[in-house]
Parts: sequence; C-alpha cells; structure tokens
Amino acid sequence: MKKGFLGIALMLLIQVSAQPGGRHAYEFLTLVMSPRVAAMGGELLATPDGDINVGLWNPSVLTEASTGQLSLNYVNYFDDVNYGQIAYGRKLKNGVLSMGVKYVNYGTFTEADEFGNILGEFSGSDVALTAGYGMWLDSSWSVGANVKLIISAMERYGSVGIAADYAVSWHAKNSDLTASFIVSNVGLQITSYSGNREPVPFELKMAISGKPEHMPLRWHIAAEHLEQINLTYDDPNANQTDPLTGDPINTEATFGQKVMSHFVIGAELFPESAFNIRAGYNFRRSQEMAIATRRSGAGFSWGFGLRLKKFRLDYGRATYHVSGASNHFSISTNLETLLGGI
Repeated sequence: MKKGFLGIALMLLIQVSAQPGGRHAYEFLTLVMSPRVAAMGGELLATPDGDINVGLWNPSVLTEASTGQLSLNYVNYFDDVNYGQIAYGRKLKNGVLSMGVKYVNYGTFTEADEFGNILGEFSGSDVALTAGYGMWLDSSWSVGANVKLIISAMERYGSVGIAADYAVSWHAKNSDLTASFIVSNVGLQITSYSGNREPVPFELKMAISGKPEHMPLRWHIAAEHLEQINLTYDDPNANQTDPLTGDPINTEATFGQKVMSHFVIGAELFPESAFNIRAGYNFRRSQEMAIATRRSGAGFSWGFGLRLKKFRLDYGRATYHVSGASNHFSISTNLETLLGGI
C-alpha cells in the first residue's frame, strides 16, 4: 500500500512545470481550514505535535499523536461563502495515515442572459479528497506525501483533477526546533471545465519553528511561494505623478517589500496547556489588502484553543480587509479516548 501511494505521488511530480503567475484552477486548495493555522497567519507548517490539521498541510510532521484524531472544521468566509474540512489520522506499521475531505460551498447565484433576463439560479462547489502518509526515517528526519482527488462543479461546467504534496522535515536533537520544506499541489486537470486545461496552484514553502526552553511560547516563521521571486502587485491605476507638484511617483515595490511579501510569522502562547492564545502576521496579505488612508488590520490574525476533558475547541480570525475577516471554528477529539470512555 505504501509503495503504491508513493508511486502515484511520484508520477504527479513529473507533471510540475514553472508557473510564475496567472490564474489557476482549484484555488480552493490554498484556503486555510484550521483555526489554529488561520490564527498563525495562514501558514503553520513545522509543528510536530501531532495536530492532524497541520499534518494535512505538511504530512512530514504526522506523529503517533495523530492516531485517532478526528477534527471538524468550519469557516464562515465572505459573501455567504462557507467551507470546511473533516480530518482523521491513523497509525500504521511504519508511519501515520491521514485522511481529509475539504469542501467549498459558493452558494446560489442568479442566472441571466446578456440582456438581463432572469433565467433561473445555479450553484457552485468544490471538493477535495485527501490521503496522506508520513514516516520518520530516524530521530532527525521525517518525510511525507499527500494525494488529492479534486472534483469541481460550477453551474453546468465540471472538472476533475489530481494533485500531490511532498514534504521533508528536520528535527533538532538537542532543542525543540523543527524545519520543513514542502512542495504543494503538484498535479493536473484530468478533465477541464471547457476544453482548455488550466494549471493547479503549485507552490514551494519553507518553515521553521521553535520553543525556548524556559518560555511558554512557540514561534513560527514560514516563507511561501518560493517558486515566484516577486509576489508584489503593481497597480496600473495608481497615480504615476504627484497631483500637486507633477513629479513622477515611483510605485515599484522596494527590495525589502519583495522579500518580506514571502513571509508569515506567528506565535502560540502556552502551546502545551489546556488554554492557549495565538497570533500571526501575513506580510503579503497586508501589502495587498491594506488601504493607505485607513487602518484596517489587514494581515493580522489571532485565535485561541481550549482543551476540555475529551474535546478541543479552536477559534481563529484572519483580517483580510477593512470590510471583513474570516472566522474559523473547529472541534476535535480522539476517537480512541472518546469511545473507550463510553
């Protein structure tokens, strides 16, 4: 089973090609499901504590602690869009298996012709079925891979695709330090919406996290979209000249802005206690969504987790724009513990 799983993943790796920009199919694959991940800025990758939701982002951090975990995630997104995920982990002989179902419901839309005549209504949805496997090679190195079956339906159009993730993590022996490298969404459309195949949202990521020995704090730093050097956006509608002096305005992003647009930082206070607080900052989100004339908090995120006797409740809120933020909810339990107590 393990050889067959890795074989499918390696076949998908052959399909990868350079994607410096543009639009992709299946962008919903990049949506953050977990409140914990959302609260930490949207990229929580190098945390080997067995969290099954983190394991679906980075299968190389799956551990025996993931066994029996069942997590239900729901996100109240923008303009009546909602999405969620069910995740489960199970220990196998030489590693850990993760399974997940991710869905997005785009709601109901009014259908009209080019003259404005109402023809009816239509809806749209996306689903991704994920199976992952992670294993430790020794006390310092672990690897993992995910395979995803993607099903998308938009009005009368549909598409089916397949994608894979590959990950490797290094764990320091003498300190609580973990570093990860992830290749996400390597794949292709099997059937397209209208005859023209589109690329999937391929991405390269790196992350590092650590916990100081005598502090109840775990910090995280992630670098996203390493396959694309410049992530900044050049607004063609921005003023090119000063309205008072007539002097030209340099709207090109600085070198520092280009570098920092790749980074996401976060921290988790009391990570091993029954109650913890989280906060994060996404530099690219702040640059793209901030308004120059008004403070919006774009890029900031926060949340908390509460562990009860047999359940864990998590909440995360990520600010995208002055007009709104996403709210993430999750309830998790360990089925072995829960059913064992019945």
